[in-house]
Amino acid sequence: MNNIILSKAVLLVSFIFLSGCSSVKVQQISDKEQQEKYVLIDYYAEPVKNFESLSINSKANELCPKGFNILHRNASKEGELGVDHARCVYPGGCEYALEWHIQCADKPRDPFSLFGRF
Repeated sequence: MNNIILSKAVLLVSFIFLSGCSSVKVQQISDKEQQEKYVLIDYYAEPVKNFESLSINSKANELCPKGFNILHRNASKEGELGVDHARCVYPGGCEYALEWHIQCADKPRDPFSLFGRF
C-alpha cells in the first residue's frame, strides 16, 4: 500500500517538475481580436510516434485560456525522420521538430487524465 502511494507521489512530482521546464517556442502569427493564431514548436530526440504533445498542449492552454482549435500539426527535420530506436544511437538520428498551428477560440477543454482521454 505504501509503495503504491509513494510511486504515485513520485509520478506527480515528476509531472509537475517536467511541465515547468517547457522548451516550447511560440510565434504569434495573428493578433486580431478573438482570432489570435500561434505556431508552437517543440523539439524531440526519439522516433515520431504521433503528433500529440503534453508540453505543446500545456503552452496552448496557457496562451488561449478559453480554448483553441488545432489548425495544423506536423513533424519535420532536415533529412529522413527516425523510424525506430536503433537509428537514435547515431548523432542526429532521431531529432525532429513538432509544430502545431493553433487559433484561440471560445471552446471548452477536454477533461484531463494521466491515463488518456475520457
